[in-house]
Amino acid sequence: MRHRSCVVGIATILSAGLLPLVAVGCAEHDPQQNRSVPSCTAPVFPAPYTAVDPCSADAVLTSAARVMFTYQPDRQPDCAATFLTAGPLIEPDYLHRIGASAAALMPITVATWEEWASRHIGVTATVRITADDHSADTGTRARRVIAVTQHPDNEPPNAFTAYMQATRTGTHNPWLVTDMEIK
Repeated sequence: MRHRSCVVGIATILSAGLLPLVAVGCAEHDPQQNRSVPSCTAPVFPAPYTAVDPCSADAVLTSAARVMFTYQPDRQPDCAATFLTAGPLIEPDYLHRIGASAAALMPITVATWEEWASRHIGVTATVRITADDHSADTGTRARRVIAVTQHPDNEPPNAFTAYMQATRTGTHNPWLVTDMEIK
């Protein structure tokens, strides 16, 4: 299916003497023309992450951040558990290297976690990619600066920044989180 971009205003263009611009600015666009560009063929993530686009570094990073910073302290032993919950979105070697020390990456103390657990306080995270500078993307690496705001039930929000990286080994594999730093 082809789409024409410049149909409106031909009479105005003719009357203004801009006909040469019409030839330059009004080309047909064929959505099939980019077929030679390799497309992503990464498999779908397992449940509950089937809606996360494995071909989008942004989707993987924001979904992982949302999961890692949303807490249920009365049901999870510590905040490292939230890191493990996001496991399908994290590169296995990175997940293995971080292991139980993932709690050290998280922006809350053990005392706060225990208090929230005793009071049955849940924490929901909202995330967004910021316009902050980061290194240029490549076909296999993307870095993002992500603003995270945690919303504990009946408490003031907690805002911080996560510097995250995702990598993939080719268009046949999904983007996965491979690095994170909290500031």
